[in-house]
Amino acid sequence: MATTQNPFDSLSEEQRDCLRMVFEHMTSKDIARRLGISHHTVDQRIKTAMRLLDAPSRVEAARMLARHENRHRPLVYQSPEIESPPSDRPDRTPIHQQGTPTGHAGYAIHEARAEFAFRPESFIGRPFASPRPWGARNDLTTIQRLAAIVAIAIGSALSFGAVTAGLEALTRIV
Repeated sequence: MATTQNPFDSLSEEQRDCLRMVFEHMTSKDIARRLGISHHTVDQRIKTAMRLLDAPSRVEAARMLARHENRHRPLVYQSPEIESPPSDRPDRTPIHQQGTPTGHAGYAIHEARAEFAFRPESFIGRPFASPRPWGARNDLTTIQRLAAIVAIAIGSALSFGAVTAGLEALTRIV
């Protein structure tokens, strides 16, 4: 009687790490940056894992591993916080006491609006694109990149004009 070997047992920990990051929607370059290895090495690990799991794509291999490890990805629009009862949090009151219709279990549901939160690194009004460390992802939008290019071009033209005017003034003095 032949025993069937679980294909997940033959995956190395490095291959598992790469597949977990694929499951988090990371690219090979992002995974390589995080692990400190080449993106070619990442691709090789993923291809080997796909072959061992007999998966048609890297995403499917990552899904298979996630199902095997019982990792569940939260819903995209899942509310991050549901209020606890007033006995646990005295600063909150049930909805029916606020004069509004009762919701689930009578308590308000609060959604965090992270997309509207102020983050200095994503502030559109910054005058110039800040330099990024080597290998860090550039998250500027196309408009921000174009604005930075135009600002650099205008600054260079003004600097060149100032230097030229200064040299001309020096030649008249001497």
